[in-house]
This record gives sequence, C-alpha cells and structure tokens, in this order.
Amino acid sequence: MKIQPLNGFCAIRVGRTEERTASGLYIPDKAQVRPTTGEVVAVSLPYENEHGVVVSTNLKIGMKVIFNKFAAEQIEQMDSGVLMAKEKEMIGIIDE
Repeated sequence: MKIQPLNGFCAIRVGRTEERTASGLYIPDKAQVRPTTGEVVAVSLPYENEHGVVVSTNLKIGMKVIFNKFAAEQIEQMDSGVLMAKEKEMIGIIDE
C-alpha cells in the first residue's frame, strides 16, 4: 500500500523492537519501549496552514530522524513498521 501524507505529516519506518530479553524472556507488547528513531518513507506535499501561509516540508525521503515517542501514531491499515507523525514533532535529523 502506498500512502501520501497530508498537512505536514510524514510516514516513518521504524525498526522492530526486541520481543525477548538477552536471557530469553518474552516481553509483552504493552511493556516494549516505543521506538524514537526511523527513516522517512513519505512526506506531505506543500500545504496551507491555519494562517493561510503555504508551508513546505524540510524532510526528504530517506532521512533518518529522531521523534517524540508519543507523537507518532500507528496506522492500522498500514505495515506495522510504519508510523505517521507531524513534521513539527521531529526532534532532529541523524546525519550518518
């Protein structure tokens, strides 16, 4: 499924979290730490904000980003490794 984010949102692919500890114990979904880094896979087209100003994104597909772990939303219809978040919720860009 292909998605085109709107209104300043971006789609971020995150890595899978560990489901077991080093000693082999299973970690339930509710206890797993939410990821805070990922790769941008889709960005919003330029859009008009609430003040009537056209805003374009600074993010590019392929950038690695750090985001607030409570800002990203899991979309049920999408691949489980893709989250949606507003660009303004990005904390930084990882430069490798």
